[in-house]
Parts: sequence; C-alpha cells; structure tokens
Amino acid sequence: VIAMAVGLLVYVVLHEAVHGIFIKLFTGDAPSFGFDLSKGMAYAGSTWLFRKWPYIIIALSPVVIWGVILGMWLADIPAQYYWYLYAIQIFNITGAAGDFFVTIRVLSMPNDILAKDNGTAMEFYRPIN
Repeated sequence: VIAMAVGLLVYVVLHEAVHGIFIKLFTGDAPSFGFDLSKGMAYAGSTWLFRKWPYIIIALSPVVIWGVILGMWLADIPAQYYWYLYAIQIFNITGAAGDFFVTIRVLSMPNDILAKDNGTAMEFYRPIN
C-alpha cells in the first residue's frame, strides 16, 4: 500500500512535469508548479496566452507520453509488478479527466481562441478584429 501511494505521488509529479516541459517548449519561460490542497490537485501553470493547438498539446501531453511509456513497461514487466504498474496506468488515464474535459471544450471553441491557465483556473480570450 505504501509503495502504491509513493508510486502514485511520483506519477502526479511526473505528470505535471510533462505539462511544464511543454509550457517551456512553447514559451521559453519556466512554468509555475504547485499543490492546491483545498482542491486536492497538483498543477503546472503559466501566465502566457496560448493558441488553441499548443494549449491542447500541453493539456494532453502527459496522458499520451506516460500512457505510451507505461504501456511499453506493462508489456515487459515481471508478473509480480504488473498490477502495481497497471494501477498507475489507470491513474494516468483517469487522472487526466480534467485534461480531456478541457480539450473537448477547447476543440469546440473558435480557432483564434487564446487560453491562459495558471494551474488552478483557466481564462479564454478571443482577439478583437
């Protein structure tokens, strides 16, 4: 149980690190990281405004990258560790529910939308023509 709790905590940190890596790739600036205990969440955020597709890439990158990595590990892991790692993969997918929700919402928005995500709140803007 303790090993599983530690594994899930490490996964959360790695998940947010991947968000942060992609924020850094798109902006050149370091993201902010933190834990909001009142909401029970860890986060990576930025003060930048992101165009639609970079924002979607930032949102989905952890679940895709860790899904592939965990899937490859699951294919070649000793049987006694399989369910432990499988639980982390389930957490990877279910823990990304917010990322999936935001992606679906942003996909329905106009292409010129700008997204700002400080980690605990999102704001969306549309340029005035």
